[in-house]
Amino acid sequence: MTAGSLGADRRALGRFQAALDLDREILDQFRELFGDDNPRTLSMANNLAIDYRLVGDSEAARELDQETLDRRTAVLGPRHPYTLSTKSNLARDLRELGDYRGSVELLQEVTNDLGDVLDPDLPENLRNAKSLAVSLRRTGQLAEARRITKETYERYLERYGADAPDALACALNLAADHSASGDKEAARDLCTTVYEGHRRLFGDEHPFTLACANNLGIYLRGSGDVQGAIARGLATVEGLTESVGAEHPYTLNAMINLANAYGEDGQIARAEELGRTAYAGLCDRYTPRHPDAVACEANLAVTLRAAGRHTQAAELRAKAISELIRQFGEEHPNTVSARGWKRINRDLEPQPV
Repeated sequence: MTAGSLGADRRALGRFQAALDLDREILDQFRELFGDDNPRTLSMANNLAIDYRLVGDSEAARELDQETLDRRTAVLGPRHPYTLSTKSNLARDLRELGDYRGSVELLQEVTNDLGDVLDPDLPENLRNAKSLAVSLRRTGQLAEARRITKETYERYLERYGADAPDALACALNLAADHSASGDKEAARDLCTTVYEGHRRLFGDEHPFTLACANNLGIYLRGSGDVQGAIARGLATVEGLTESVGAEHPYTLNAMINLANAYGEDGQIARAEELGRTAYAGLCDRYTPRHPDAVACEANLAVTLRAAGRHTQAAELRAKAISELIRQFGEEHPNTVSARGWKRINRDLEPQPV
């Protein structure tokens, strides 16, 4: 068993903080023993950045991934598979931090370079394609995102089978693509299958299983089962609070979705309380301009309107729409939803470990 695999084992079990503590200790030892530019040191730095992202500290992940990318570029060259893997991880950090366009640009660069050096069906290529599709969907390029996800999922099925963890994660992304394109029943049915697959592989309380449960709650509500969405959302928020903490982005986004379900059910006080808690947490974790925080702000406007507080609702909605237009433009799905007084959902994505 290698030093790096110890942290990977903890990540696979959902013990993200334990993996981070171990990998940080090992990285310090490797830097002292081998130096900052040694390939083993750089591999551990790459692992530690994954840990930071999994515990919800994407800014620390971004800083470390950028440093590792610079060092791997200098030591291995800009098109070495390890360099490109770190570049893909950096793009994932940017997406978590709300820089969707920057993420797309990096992932497209990696796609072009990886295609020249690796078989297209190897995990590195498939993970990058899957990640690119997520970033495209976040920027509002729904048709292209769905096309890439569908093609990637078919390649996963052919090469690795439906129960491979990465194949399940890709299927979850495809369910999100279905939902974004308006096919709510297809999203619900596929997510149900993926959720059961995660339960078999990881157990009910694993953060990735709970991420699936979060998305399933969204799709239940979208297909008309509001009570089912509330029950699923409650269990998800409680499970994520226990497993990754109340301030983790997974938990805060699950709160947004549960607040949406409460609001649709007419439980306005609960929707407002939970929405404000999520908004405060997202502002502390990121900034008020982060897309998750802006979506939460737009949802709070819908809730305030339902409570009869029309002046406050209109002011909050106008602020959210202005920021959405600045970031994404007039035609982005979130801008359109906010203009139409519709609630914005926040789907979650299991991360490679």
